[in-house]
Amino acid sequence: MALVRVALVRAEDGTAVLSVADDGPGIPLEEQEKIFDRFYRGDAARTVPGTGLGLSTVRQIAELHGAAVSLESRPGAGSVFSVRFPTPAAFSSSSNVPMLK
Repeated sequence: MALVRVALVRAEDGTAVLSVADDGPGIPLEEQEKIFDRFYRGDAARTVPGTGLGLSTVRQIAELHGAAVSLESRPGAGSVFSVRFPTPAAFSSSSNVPMLK
């Protein structure tokens, strides 16, 4: 079973970055650009249930909110998916978490 870590931080450029990291098998370099395509399933994923819509849906929703999704992965070393959200000027203070009123 892979360990999954989720973090939300404010980056130096004032954006909010949500990252989801795992210590799984990683994604082969030749598949990394394709995993965000609708219905794409990598060779290792074809033996488990699924449609290949998850990451394409994540990217579409992120883009609708002005965010960008990226991947860092090395075979054998896990993967990190990051969603970088633009933040309103009011939230660009030194605090990582805005307070709700």
